[in-house]
Amino acid sequence: MKDYIKLLEEEFIINANSANAISQKAYLKNQFEFFGMTAPLRREIQKPFLVKAYLPPKKELEGLVKELWQKPQREYQHFALELTYKYVNQMEMKDIELFEFMVINKAIGWILRDYSRIDSNWVMSYCEKTKLSNLSRREALRLINKP
Repeated sequence: MKDYIKLLEEEFIINANSANAISQKAYLKNQFEFFGMTAPLRREIQKPFLVKAYLPPKKELEGLVKELWQKPQREYQHFALELTYKYVNQMEMKDIELFEFMVINKAIGWILRDYSRIDSNWVMSYCEKTKLSNLSRREALRLINKP
């Protein structure tokens, strides 16, 4: 699993475009880091990683997705979504938790950040008491921790 992500990371780094990354980051209001690849280039790079013969076993999918989701560059999350699609015929009821992780992790930080405008003390308290991903916590506290 680690080698799979390491090889993907190497390809993303080789194909990074810092000028595009700045534009992409600005477009999403500086909420995410980027390698700066266009979607067609990213899809071309990730093709070998999504070939059925080389896919990791489904039992590794949850760990892969969660590890990819925690990485700062947005391209990893796009890849994680496309990787998940490759297992669509193998999905079980328990896999709903993985989809919830991908949706709540992305959105909860934004929701908490917006609510911090109304009640920043509540948001800080919630973040202290609740296990959140680093991304969610960072987004939730972004306006509170501004200098």
